[in-house]
Amino acid sequence: MNKGPFISLDINHPCPSRLCLNKLFNEMTFLISFTQLKIHEEATLSGAIKNITMGWPAGDEQGYPKKDLGIHDELHDFMAALFEKFTIDVSIVSASPAMIGTGPHKGTAIHTDMVLCGTDPVSTDVVGARLLGFKPQAIHYLHKIIKKGLGRSTFDLQNKTGIQFKGIPLDQAEEHFSQCAYQKKFAIDSNKPV
Repeated sequence: MNKGPFISLDINHPCPSRLCLNKLFNEMTFLISFTQLKIHEEATLSGAIKNITMGWPAGDEQGYPKKDLGIHDELHDFMAALFEKFTIDVSIVSASPAMIGTGPHKGTAIHTDMVLCGTDPVSTDVVGARLLGFKPQAIHYLHKIIKKGLGRSTFDLQNKTGIQFKGIPLDQAEEHFSQCAYQKKFAIDSNKPV
């Protein structure tokens, strides 16, 4: 994605308000985001949405590393604005390994034997955020995307509505993740008394 030929894309963001993206942006028919679940020191969460919104801007235009020329100045607003231009058809977020601590590269890798997969990147990232201990509103770009009504973001984690879970329920996934990460089993979204 870092090399051309490029197309120009206007985005609803003050700086930059226009990006060069690889011409594949106009040619793709199906978009899969495949990434590792991480805590990220600037983005808070690195999941499907961050993978696409920060992976597509061209290094030839934004610099190496991409943060040097400004897209990290208002990182969360930038990712929310760029997400408006993408349709992620399938989101695959590996939690084996996942990274806790200070990501994206100074954290601790944990192996959970879990993979998150969904057809709605917002829901997939919300579940990833919960595994890491965050509510969606704790991750600014995710909260902005939900407030804009992008994705199928009409879910209620407390009442377990709006997201269909195949495999194991969210509270069991949280217990397994916390046991792998912290050697203590707990579930933030459990209805069980603590």
